[in-house]
Order: sequence, then structure tokens, then C-alpha cells
Amino acid sequence: MKTEWRAPGDGKMNYVVLGGDGVTIGSYSSPEELTDNAITIAYDKFLAGEWQDDVLKNMGKEILEEILETIGGSGLAHP
Repeated sequence: MKTEWRAPGDGKMNYVVLGGDGVTIGSYSSPEELTDNAITIAYDKFLAGEWQDDVLKNMGKEILEEILETIGGSGLAHP
């Protein structure tokens, strides 16, 4: 199961990682930096719409849909 997505934009690399604590959404300016900005939210909040607009804007519809399908089909939202 894929749990990480990356997409370049505005001089940064945007990313989403699905982990044990929830959905981590962030970006960094260079490979040497771990992150410029990141947040982790619970799966149920992400599925309810929180931060989806940010992912759509920075990573595109196809990636957002893939993330939603992965969360919905994996049971991650309901441990």
C-alpha cells in the first residue's frame, strides 16, 4: 500500500505521508531540510474535509483522490 506522495510546486516539494498518528501534510525547500512546514491530523478529520483544499491546491486532484481512496480502503481511519 502506498503511504507517501510528493509533488513539486512554488519552489517547494509538497508531501503527504500516511502514518500511525494520521495524515502528515508538509513541504520543504531543499532535500537537506526535513520540513519547512508540516501538520499531522487525524484520519477522520482529513476524510471530513480538513486540509483537503490545501492538498488539492498544492498537489492536484489526482493525488488527493488517490490519498482518499487509500485511507478509505485501508481501514486507517477506523483502527
